[in-house]
Amino acid sequence: MVQKTGAQFRWRHVLGSAVLILVMMALISHPLVPEGTLLHGVMDTVGFMFYLAGLGFRFWATLYVGGRKGSSVIAEGPYSVCRNPLYLGSFLLAIASALFIQSWVFAVGIVAASLFYIIATVPREERHMREGHGEEYVQYCRRVPRFVPRFSLYHSPPEFTVSTKGLWIECRRIFPWLWVPLLGELIAHARSQPWIPHYF
Repeated sequence: MVQKTGAQFRWRHVLGSAVLILVMMALISHPLVPEGTLLHGVMDTVGFMFYLAGLGFRFWATLYVGGRKGSSVIAEGPYSVCRNPLYLGSFLLAIASALFIQSWVFAVGIVAASLFYIIATVPREERHMREGHGEEYVQYCRRVPRFVPRFSLYHSPPEFTVSTKGLWIECRRIFPWLWVPLLGELIAHARSQPWIPHYF
């Protein structure tokens, strides 16, 4: 079983605080494109595509791995096409939030923070998996890409057990992301107010 270390939890707190600062900076920045333009609509549409894909990947992965992460080598469903579908889903959600909020400061910051967390976390988790599952996990890594899905590898049993506890934990983790589209709209509305300064 992959254990969450105190350092990982501390990094989550640091990144959470950084995201709040980025949101405040986005509020006092100019939007990437003017409201009401065709390009603005395109960015919102693309944002929703990334948003739904991110939610979909995280929920799909939780169906297979919920409550069992690290205890065995999961190689079916989303884990047959990508070794880290949960992190892939989170990264897609980060891109979606950048497109919704439309601030270059927020976009650079949230993508950088997501990449930093993934780079800091994934190698540690993979090391634990190699130590715990040996050659089975090594062969899995050779066969399945780390992040970019290869859908030609997809396979899944006709039936599998779903952990309701794991699903509930995922629902709590994903809850803050559900507000991202609304947050983008609120920031866009606030930016249009004359009492909000725009510094960059």
